[in-house]
Amino acid sequence: MKGLLLKDYYMMMKYCRAAIIASVLFLVLSAFTGGNLFLVIYPVIICSMIPLNLIAYEEQSGWEKYCAGLPYSKAEIVSSKYIIGLVITGIISLCTVIAQTVQSAQEPMELQDYGVTFLVIAMVCLLSTGVLLPPLYKFGVAKGRLIYVVIICILCGGVGFLSAYFSQGEDTAVNFFLLLGRIPGEWIVFTGIVFVLVLYALSWWISILIYRRREL
Repeated sequence: MKGLLLKDYYMMMKYCRAAIIASVLFLVLSAFTGGNLFLVIYPVIICSMIPLNLIAYEEQSGWEKYCAGLPYSKAEIVSSKYIIGLVITGIISLCTVIAQTVQSAQEPMELQDYGVTFLVIAMVCLLSTGVLLPPLYKFGVAKGRLIYVVIICILCGGVGFLSAYFSQGEDTAVNFFLLLGRIPGEWIVFTGIVFVLVLYALSWWISILIYRRREL
């Protein structure tokens, strides 16, 4: 497993350098330009797709067939990508908190706000990676990437539908937000991160099952 993780690290440094540099630039911009959510979320999406890029390069180089002769199980091969996803999530979440700390230097955030920011960014990154990987292992990089785009479009469409629904039914929207207002924000975020972690673990398990049945 250590060898697989080291191989993924070397590949990231060589092939994903542009994504890493772009993420750093966006985070630096977000630190000095307040109120732009795009500058915060975009680096998270870029970094969450690094495992996709690693798998794509492995397919192109024929690594999977070569790896079949190495003393690694298919579960370990899949797990290395999910562990990389966890590491990337931790790093990008921490960097985002640092950027937000610089941005709010004049008006320091409370300690709990730093934790909430870290958890929200972690949720977005883990959810994106968890949704992305099973289709990749099932259908390959080309089709898996297309399925991922379709899933994201459906999720965005669902958010748009809910927004339109709440804007039409004013009483319903008021009741909904009043209900949320009674729940502490920290509890909502904590529940969300637990839910996303469960989904990530489920995605991990599904990907292992898919890869075990895959012929190399």
